[in-house]
Amino acid sequence: MHRSPCERWGRPAGVALVAVLFAGACVAQDPPGVAVDSVEANLVFGVGDLTDAVPPNFGASPPPPPVSEGPAQTDGRGFPDEPARTFPSNSRSVIDRLPATRADRPSCPPAAREDFPEEQAGINVVSAPTEGISRWKREGTRTVVNPIDGSTSEIPVDGFERRTVSEVEVIEADAESGEPIILEYVTAQPDVTANRAVTVQTFRVRTNNPPQRVQQTELAGDSQRSAVRPDSGLQLVKIETFDARTGNLRGTFEPSPAISYLPLRVNPGESYTVAGFDARTGASLTHEATVVGRERVDACGDVIDGWRVRATQTYTGSISARRTYDYIVATQFGGVIISETIETTTEDGGSISMTTSLGQLTPDPLPEDDS
Repeated sequence: MHRSPCERWGRPAGVALVAVLFAGACVAQDPPGVAVDSVEANLVFGVGDLTDAVPPNFGASPPPPPVSEGPAQTDGRGFPDEPARTFPSNSRSVIDRLPATRADRPSCPPAAREDFPEEQAGINVVSAPTEGISRWKREGTRTVVNPIDGSTSEIPVDGFERRTVSEVEVIEADAESGEPIILEYVTAQPDVTANRAVTVQTFRVRTNNPPQRVQQTELAGDSQRSAVRPDSGLQLVKIETFDARTGNLRGTFEPSPAISYLPLRVNPGESYTVAGFDARTGASLTHEATVVGRERVDACGDVIDGWRVRATQTYTGSISARRTYDYIVATQFGGVIISETIETTTEDGGSISMTTSLGQLTPDPLPEDDS
C-alpha cells in the first residue's frame, strides 16, 4: 500500500533518517576537527508556504519560504498547506550518537587491481534495495567568487558524507519468482552546493514496462533513441528539501511524468529525453541522457559494478539552472545510484566539479527512535 509523504515521515524510521542527514549536512561546511553543530531538538515539517526544490548539488537552490504559524491554510492556488508536524525531542539523541563526518576521517583503502565485483549489474532489477546509512566519499574542487573584488579561489571538496536509503516498499511482485515489479525507496543526503540543506528524493522502479525503442539515423551513423514511457525503469518521483538547522521543509518538486533515470531493461548506447512538470509550483526538469555502459565503483576496497548514464539536466522554476550529471546505477542492489559526477555553475558565479561515490558496500542500520 502506497503511503503519503506525511505518513512516511511520521514513522520512527523517518525521524532517524532526517536526523542522520542533519548530522551530515551540519558538518559539511565545518573545518576539520569541529564537532556536530547544535540542531533544534523539535524537528518541524510542513511550516509556511512551500517553494520548489531542485535535485541535490545542482549549484543553485530556490530561497527558503517564509515561516508562518497557525492552522493549515491554502497557498493562494487552491492547494492546502500541510499542518506543522513536530517530532519527539529525543530524536536529538540520534544526532549525538553520530560523529562528525569531517572530524573522524575514517580510512578508505583502495581496491586492489585484481579485485572484481562479487555480483554483476544485470539488465534489470531483481531485488529491493537494503535500508541503512552508508558513507560516501567526495572528490573534486569548487571555485568561489569573492563578492567584493570578483576574484576567484579554488578550494578542494573532499572528505565524507552520510546518505541513507529508507522506506523501501515492494508495491507489486511476481507471483512465481517473488522478484519486484514495482518498488519505491527514499534517499536522503546533504547538499554541498546549498547552504545547510538536506535533500530527500523518492525513487520508483518498474521492471516490466520497457521503453518503446525507435531506430533513427544521424550524420555519424545509426543511433538508438527511446520514447520513454512515464512508468518505465528507475524514475525520480519526488524531491523534498529540508533546512538542516530547523528541520523546516523548504520546498518540493513532484514532476509529471516522473523523470526516467535508467530505462529497464538496460540497453547500452541508447539516448532519451524526458521532461517533468510540477503543476503546484510551475517548475520543470528536463533530463537528456545516454546510457554509456558498464562501469565500476571502488567503495573503499569493495568493487561494485553498475551502469553509467551521462545526462544534462535543465531546471526552470524559481531559479533557472543547468548542469552535466553523470551517475552510475547498481541494478543488482535494487536500482540505487552508487556514484555521481557533477559539473555545474554555482549561485555565486563560481563552479563545482565533484564526484561523490559510495564508500561502504554494506550499510549500517538506521538508528532507532528512543521513544
